[in-house]
Amino acid sequence: MNRWAFLFQRSRWFSPVLWVLLPMLGTASQIMMKFVAGNLQAQPFGAAWMLAAGACPYLWATLALEILNFSVWMAILRRHALSIAFLLSSITYVSVALAGVWLFREPVGALQAAGMVVILIGILLMGHFSVSR
Repeated sequence: MNRWAFLFQRSRWFSPVLWVLLPMLGTASQIMMKFVAGNLQAQPFGAAWMLAAGACPYLWATLALEILNFSVWMAILRRHALSIAFLLSSITYVSVALAGVWLFREPVGALQAAGMVVILIGILLMGHFSVSR
């Protein structure tokens, strides 16, 4: 184990930082995917589409963000029960929806807004009653 890993494992602030990073990385990844889709929308699916996707910098940013997101998720799972961690990770659904509204001017209907509120209430309840390993 290197010296930096030792510092992170012993730090009190490391777990809260992970919980902030997880939705940020997940949301950023979804935003990059939206940019990839926008860049490829004129291209019919096929070999040319695959080549265009491979040349798209947003795709490479998406892959990097997904690798980071996976690393953060693994660090969270080392510290928390899956049953709690997975439910708490659903904040990403809300942050992605809000990013769509803010960045892409996507409309939000009453049911979608209510769904986001229900997710947030669930997260608050799970966070309040969760027990870390």
